[in-house]
Amino acid sequence: MRIHELASRPPGWINRSTPQEKVFLSGAMFKRNLLSHFFVNNSSELDLLTIKRKVAIAIQDVLELEGDFFELDMMSEDEKALLSERKLYPASWINRSSPSQAIFIGPNEQFSVLINGTEHIEIQSIVGGLALKKALSIAEKIERPLGKLLEYAFAETMGYLTSDPLEAGLGLHLFVVLHLPAIVITRQIDSLAELLEGVNVRLESVLSNNMGNLFVLTTMRQLGVTKREVYNSFAELIDMVLDLEDTARDMLLGKYSIQLEDRVNRALAVLQAAKTLSFYELSEYISSLKLGIALGILQDATVYQLDEILIMSQPAHIKLAFAESENFNEEVARAGFVRSKLGTIHSIHGA
Repeated sequence: MRIHELASRPPGWINRSTPQEKVFLSGAMFKRNLLSHFFVNNSSELDLLTIKRKVAIAIQDVLELEGDFFELDMMSEDEKALLSERKLYPASWINRSSPSQAIFIGPNEQFSVLINGTEHIEIQSIVGGLALKKALSIAEKIERPLGKLLEYAFAETMGYLTSDPLEAGLGLHLFVVLHLPAIVITRQIDSLAELLEGVNVRLESVLSNNMGNLFVLTTMRQLGVTKREVYNSFAELIDMVLDLEDTARDMLLGKYSIQLEDRVNRALAVLQAAKTLSFYELSEYISSLKLGIALGILQDATVYQLDEILIMSQPAHIKLAFAESENFNEEVARAGFVRSKLGTIHSIHGA
C-alpha cells in the first residue's frame, strides 16, 4: 500500500453498521521507551536508527503483525498531513524529517505503532463509536508481546519511564472524540473543560476554534492509579458529558425547534448546491446535519455517510485525491465531492 492511496477511502475503523452520532471514535495509546537507551530528545541519530531497527524486526519478523511499514522521511509533507488527518501522526511534526522515524499501520488502521516520535514507541488503537474497552484491548495485544521482546524502561517507584515526567507511570492515554454541538451552542464548553481539567481529563477541540463541534476527551493522570481505575472513572465521565449534551439538546429542541430545523435545512441546501467549499464551512454544516439526524429532521442520511464525507474532505485528502485534475482548486474539488455524496438526501419537512 502507498500512503496516498488512503486519500481515496475512509478508515476501516469507521462504524458502518451502528455508527454513533455523538461518539465519533474511541482510542488508546501506550507510550513506551526501551531500556538502556536515552529518550528520543537526548539520543543520537545513530542510536535512534538502532531503536527503529529493533522495533521493526520485533513487529514484522517476530510478531509477524499484518500491516504496512513506512519510513516517514520518505514521505512528502502532504502524505504526512494525510496521516495526521487520519489521527495517525502529530500535525506539529509534518515539517520534520528524520530517517529514524517510522510508522507501522495495521489493517483498517485500527492500530498503529509510531517509532521515535515523542517516545521510542507509541502504540495507538482506534475504534469507531463508543468502544473504549475494545480500543484498550487492541492496544494491549500489541503492547504486551512487544514488551516481552523489547524490554521497556520501567522503575518500581514510578512505573513506565517517559521523556516527560508527567507521562510516566501508566504511560497510557484513553481518549474519545465527541460531537457536542448543543454544549457549544449553549456556551457550556469552556466551563465543561475547566471542570474536567480538575479531574485530570483534558477536553480539546479536534479542529481549530471548535470547528465542527468535535472534541477529544483524553485521560491525563498516570501516577498512583491502575488501568482499571483510569478506565472506570473515564467511562463515567464520558457518560456525564453525553448526558449534558442530551440535556442541552432537549432544551434547544423545546425552545428553538424552528431555528434548529432551519439550521439543518440551510446546511443541507448549501452543501448540495455549493460550487466552492472551505473545510471550515464543511465541518460546520456536517455538524448541523448530524444534529439533524439525531433530532429526526433529516431522512435518507446516515451518520456513517457524514463521517466519511468529513474525513475524506480534509485538505490533504482532497489534494492527494484530486490534485492531478486539470486546473485543480481545493475548494472547488471539495464542493464537487460533497455534492456527489449528498444528492439524494432530503429534509423530512422539505429543504
